[in-house]
Amino acid sequence: MWVTGGGVVAECFQQRSAAPRTPELVGRGEQLSRLMAAISDTPRGHTVVVSGAAGSGKSALLEVACRHARAVGFRVLSIAGTPGESDTSFAGVHQLIHALGQWGGEAEQYQRVIDEALRSPSGEQLDTVRVAMALLGLLDAVEKRQSVLVCIDDGQWLDVPSRNAMMFAARRSAGRSLTVVLAIPATAGKLLSSDGRAVEIELPPLERVDAAVLLARQSSVPRGLRREQVLTAAAGNPAALIAFADQAAADDLAVGPAAEPLALPAPSLGIYSRRLALLPGTTRAALLLLATASDQDLRHLMPAALADAQTLAPAEVAGIVRVEPNGVRFLDPLIRSAAYHRAPSAARSAAHLRMADVLAALPHRQVWHRAQAALKPDDALAAQLADTCDEVLRRDGYLAAATVMQRAAMLTSDVGERARRLVRAAPLARNAGDPHWAAAMSRCALNGVDDLVHQVRAHAELGSARCWDANNQPVLDILLEAAGLAVDIAPAVAWESLRVAATVTFVADDAAGRCGVARLLRQLEDAGQPIGVPALVDRIWIRTATQLHLAHLELPDIVRLAGQVDDPVGLTAIGASAWLAGEPDLAVRCLRGARTGALAPRFGGLASTALSWAFVDSGRWDEAVETATAMRCSAAVADVLVVARIADLVIATVAARRGQIATSRERLKSAAELADFRDRPALAAWLHHVAGSIALAENQTTTAYAELAALFGESGLPLHAYASYLALPDYAEAAVSAGRINQSREQLNRILSHLPRTVSPRLTQLVAHADAVLNPDTAGARYSEALSDPAGNRWPFERARLRISYAGWLRRHRRRRDCQYQLAAALTVMQDLGAAPWVDLCTRELRAAGVRPPSSSVQTGALSSQEHNVVYLVSEGYTNPQIATILNLSVRTVSNHLYRSFPKLGVTSRHQIHDVARPATWTIDLAAPNS
Repeated sequence: MWVTGGGVVAECFQQRSAAPRTPELVGRGEQLSRLMAAISDTPRGHTVVVSGAAGSGKSALLEVACRHARAVGFRVLSIAGTPGESDTSFAGVHQLIHALGQWGGEAEQYQRVIDEALRSPSGEQLDTVRVAMALLGLLDAVEKRQSVLVCIDDGQWLDVPSRNAMMFAARRSAGRSLTVVLAIPATAGKLLSSDGRAVEIELPPLERVDAAVLLARQSSVPRGLRREQVLTAAAGNPAALIAFADQAAADDLAVGPAAEPLALPAPSLGIYSRRLALLPGTTRAALLLLATASDQDLRHLMPAALADAQTLAPAEVAGIVRVEPNGVRFLDPLIRSAAYHRAPSAARSAAHLRMADVLAALPHRQVWHRAQAALKPDDALAAQLADTCDEVLRRDGYLAAATVMQRAAMLTSDVGERARRLVRAAPLARNAGDPHWAAAMSRCALNGVDDLVHQVRAHAELGSARCWDANNQPVLDILLEAAGLAVDIAPAVAWESLRVAATVTFVADDAAGRCGVARLLRQLEDAGQPIGVPALVDRIWIRTATQLHLAHLELPDIVRLAGQVDDPVGLTAIGASAWLAGEPDLAVRCLRGARTGALAPRFGGLASTALSWAFVDSGRWDEAVETATAMRCSAAVADVLVVARIADLVIATVAARRGQIATSRERLKSAAELADFRDRPALAAWLHHVAGSIALAENQTTTAYAELAALFGESGLPLHAYASYLALPDYAEAAVSAGRINQSREQLNRILSHLPRTVSPRLTQLVAHADAVLNPDTAGARYSEALSDPAGNRWPFERARLRISYAGWLRRHRRRRDCQYQLAAALTVMQDLGAAPWVDLCTRELRAAGVRPPSSSVQTGALSSQEHNVVYLVSEGYTNPQIATILNLSVRTVSNHLYRSFPKLGVTSRHQIHDVARPATWTIDLAAPNS
């Protein structure tokens, strides 16, 4: 076999592992499987062509394949094509003979034939045939007819006679254990005759999920929007990903996005600069102009607007750009950056001015390029740029608008005006998904603001940007101070500050903070200012978040105002209020709107948190996991640990209820990485609840009781005034299992003593369930009373659990028919939810009640072997990216297999797949799924 190897990305592109198995390649599982299959098919002669862009991982792929070949007994030989020898006939064959070493006996005659051919002046065709046959003779002489793998590095530089001889040998090598693999750049074109026998393996750009995995494996990973910039700029090219990440990490103290094109590390810049230096000066100038253009610019420009075809021709021949009728584009993201950053600042400035001249159809882009060309403050230009902010926001979103306004501030000479523009930029940056960038601009604004109103705005924005900080108290102090100052001079800022402060107090369950918010709320209401709809919406959330036991009393106003708001902020406040007040369906509708509108913030900690839990509450668990997964991603971009941990807890909760204990435990472990929960009682309560649920599922009754008892203090006060009460039924069941019934009855009475006389329907149902479990003498009445309220159906899992507990009581009291009715209703819900342990419990209880339920095991006879593998892993709790890694497939291929399996299994979603038998040919050791 012939293989090309030795690229800069090879080492970084591989997964490092101490296990003695073949290292995995990120996002290349399918290509690696095809290559290894060709290697293993030794009785046939093979030619394999691996192609891809520079830096796409060809060398890494082939390096892994060579290791595999050695492991299965191949003789691996390596040669390399070099530019200086590309015109030297049979230079590659000479390298191969050297790699084969010294031979004796019959093999010497073949080596003499090759030596003569190397010196022969005869025609190329004759030499090719003679050399190819001699190569076959030499390879036949390999000890024990050992299979041979020959690695050709940089196949595009291999001389044509050598390449032809090697390909000829491969075509004639059937039964001789010789396969040829050639790796070439995608720009090299077809180097082989199209006889239909070559196995062609193309390396496309990495999918974004795979690129993110590769980025996460680097020694230094950029954070925030810079991480997203690296992923976008690299465009799935592994080498570009690594180079951009290294440079971004070197500037780790900076916040916000970097200037584009992204800079390169000095070694990479030097390599690509030398390549560019070989081009004519006019071509380099045209490439610099092209590098200043954004994708939006290029979509609106014809190639002739930037440079004529003759000027770009040398770059096109060199594989640097591709000129098409509708545009010009760089083929390698690294060389675009090099074309820009190798030029001196004056040349870059001139290129931006030239770009501005040709963008008459895009005035906002014209101004932007003029601003980029400016090398010193320019107030007139800064004003023009600031005036384009609304247009940029409408066209390109928050990130572009924040970048424009920040640049306008940098070009402003007046300190006060610069601060005001930074205050305008800060919320745009926060909505773009980078609160740290917003906080940094707010601090800069505070140092230069020259009027009280903007000082208050800067304080408020600083508090909003730091809303999800690990340390609550300083943030709450900032927000309350801003609200207090703004009551009389900027009521809208006061409402906004109190709304954010209410979010902080909800997560922190801070009594002093609630008092401070309530005091300022009264001041605002008594100030005599007219209260519009935005303020009414803010007030609803403030009341709901700070008076959790009375949140249900706000429902009439929540329902009324829900139809009067359509902006993301208002929809988030109303949706989160509906969630806490006990209307999960309304919450979902509003919060979806808040996250999907044209100007929806990219990072919305409250919206994502409330929506995820509302999905859990209303039984839409697939959507809960999907939302929480996206929430983890956006929190990673925003570098907000607290929100990522809430997402982990949502996923852990769903996994525990579905019996996916390994996944739940992994997510719980991740959530527990937030070392100090003292300032985040909501997270602590959710964590104790999940940990108790896992312990109950594993029949660890003492551990379960300890975890769930920690949700309330000795006096019955909750750890968190909302989340703690959701675990009351689990607490009661753990108490019974652990033999702590009397102690828990007394504790339940203390818990109830801290509640108002009238509570929400949800809390009424939870309390009734816990009381019935702990007091079997009065349980029948309590169960009947709770089930009589149809409002309890808003929370299907909790209602189904109540029915299961009631059914057990009914069976013990020999009311078999009533028991069967409750179990049948509960079973339907649990099956829809994919709650496998609870389905099993219902099934056992139905059998005990004299009913044989239908089998729910999955029938796999109609599945292909690969579909069976995928479905089996789904039933074990693995995600599509994890399955792709295990099976060496792409994520898209896994999704296709799963989609085709649904109708064969009679299911409509993955959560309905469980109890799948392990495939008969299964040989893979599985670790716990880590979603």
